[in-house]
Amino acid sequence: MLHVASGESTIERLRHAAVRGYMVPWLDLLHEGPVPADVAPPALRELRARFIAGRGWGDEATVRAALERRDAALAAFREHDEIVLWFERGLVGQLQLAQVLDQLAGKPLGSLRVTRIETRDPVGRMPAESVRDAFERRVEITERGCALARNAWIAFRAPEPVAIEPAASAIEPELPHLAAALGRHLEEFPSVRDGLSRTERQILEAVRDGRAVLRDARVASHHEKEPHVFLGDTVFAGRVEVLGDGPDAALARLDGAPIRAPKPGEDGDVFWKGRVRLTDTGFSLLEGKKDWIKAHGIDRWLGGVCLVGRAIAWRFSEAKRQIQRTGVYE
Repeated sequence: MLHVASGESTIERLRHAAVRGYMVPWLDLLHEGPVPADVAPPALRELRARFIAGRGWGDEATVRAALERRDAALAAFREHDEIVLWFERGLVGQLQLAQVLDQLAGKPLGSLRVTRIETRDPVGRMPAESVRDAFERRVEITERGCALARNAWIAFRAPEPVAIEPAASAIEPELPHLAAALGRHLEEFPSVRDGLSRTERQILEAVRDGRAVLRDARVASHHEKEPHVFLGDTVFAGRVEVLGDGPDAALARLDGAPIRAPKPGEDGDVFWKGRVRLTDTGFSLLEGKKDWIKAHGIDRWLGGVCLVGRAIAWRFSEAKRQIQRTGVYE
C-alpha cells in the first residue's frame, strides 16, 4: 500500500497512528510559481526545484531529489495493491491531488485501488484514533475521477485560464473539494475592480480594521476569512512585502522601515511584531479609486498563466464570479 500525502507533518501523523504502508510526501506548493503546460514532467521537476530554491524554501539539489523520489514512488504504483491519497480540502492539497491523479489517469491500473481520505481537519493535527478512523472510511476514486482530475490539471496549467471554470463545473462528487479549490485559485487573479487578488484585499482590509501587527493581520486576513487555510508564514510574508514595495506601496511600517519578509534562517520576530498602516494608495484601492496593477504592476505566475507588467490579459470579476479577458496583451 502506497500513501501519498501533502507534507511531512501528515506522514509523521500516519506513522504515529501506526498506519502501515510505504509513505511519500508530495512536497510542492503548486499555487505558487510557474506550472506551465508546455513542460514535460522531468523538466517541470527541474523548473519547480529552481523556483522553490529561488524562494529560499530549500536547497535546489535536495528539493530536486525529493521531487524525483516522489514521482518515482508514484510511477511504481504496480508494486502496490492500493494508493491512498491524504490531501486536505484547501488549495494546496487539492492541486496536489489533481497532479497525482493526472499521473494515474489513462494508465492500466488493473486491480489497483485508488482511494482518498475525507477529513474536515488537517491530518497533521488529528489524534491517532481519528487518523485510523479516517483511514478506515477512505473513499474510492474511479477511473472517471482520475480523468476529471486530469482535465482540471490541464486547465490549471494552460497559458490561458478560460478552461478552469468548465473543468471545475464538470467535477463529480467523488472529488468534492477540487472545484472549490479551483474557484479559489481564480480569485488570486487581479480583480477587474481594483487589481487586487482576494488575498491582497483581505490583508489591506485587516490592517484598515485595526489589525496593525502583522502577526494579527495574518490571522485576521487568512485564518478568519478562509474556509481552508492554505498560506504558510513564508508565503504570507511575501505577499505583505509586495504590498509594501515601491513608491506606490499600499502598506507602510509605522517606524518608517521598509517592509521586508524574513529570509530563511533569520529571526522573524522583527517582521511579525512589526506594525503597519495603509498608505493613501492602500485606502484608494479599498475605496475602488485606484488600480493596483496599473499603479504597481505584477510579476506572478498563477498555474500556467504568466502575469507581468501593468497591463495584463486576465482579471477576475467578483460580481460575475468568473475570469475575464481584458483585451490587453503587453
